[in-house]
Amino acid sequence: MWLQRISNNKIYDIITKYQLKLYHDIWHYSFQEKLLNQDFYLKKTINGKISLFANPYNQWSPAPLFTNSDSLHKIKSNNIVNEKYNRGNKTKRKIFWFLKLENFTDYLEERTQLSSKPSKHFPTLKNYNKKRNNVNGSMEIKPFNELFFYKHYNALKQPQHYDGEKIFESLILNNPGLPKKWLKMATLSHEEEIVAIFLLIDDGKSISLFNLASKRNQLSFGLVLCTDIIKFYCKIGYYSFDAGVSGKYGTYKDKIFLHSMDLN
Repeated sequence: MWLQRISNNKIYDIITKYQLKLYHDIWHYSFQEKLLNQDFYLKKTINGKISLFANPYNQWSPAPLFTNSDSLHKIKSNNIVNEKYNRGNKTKRKIFWFLKLENFTDYLEERTQLSSKPSKHFPTLKNYNKKRNNVNGSMEIKPFNELFFYKHYNALKQPQHYDGEKIFESLILNNPGLPKKWLKMATLSHEEEIVAIFLLIDDGKSISLFNLASKRNQLSFGLVLCTDIIKFYCKIGYYSFDAGVSGKYGTYKDKIFLHSMDLN
């Protein structure tokens, strides 16, 4: 086995030469060529396994990993994906929260199969229509507007959470070079009132959830908005939906991001 540092301007030559692909087809907006500016490391093993990887774009992004094998690996690097997220493992650790988008009905079917109580646990085939019909309002996706976002996010967020101004400041600070046109807002209304809002990153093939605030009640507005986003982007052929890298907290990520990955 040997390890070699590869300058950024040579990585696509390496990818072509060895016919490498993203590990398990995992995608994130930080893998776009205009943001992929870091140097990489090339690892070869005696059995012909080749891996090309780098440090992540920021602490909330998975590390890029191109390889000729989807088998488990022993690479140790910040935020590098390895194996499918094990929901039964209660150990505190970091997860890349990820959902590969294909067909919305297939998504609901997979959720139904994973749920121990599919009639109760939203969203599934058994409860999606009923739950969604209880919300008297629509989902809208629009370009990011600072004043609109601050107004509605701050009205909906929990008191202990950062305000919208701090959230946006963090996004800009930790995403150098991120095109402003990628920033979007998704909102859900109920009875003519905005009850949930997402700050999203849309790179033209995937949607990354940066932050959410929603009104708390039994209608689960945050989950409904997540599900509406999945349904919309499935229809227009997007590749994936993710919530970046974070620890295990809350429950909505387990319900939404069915193809999440544990990190080394």
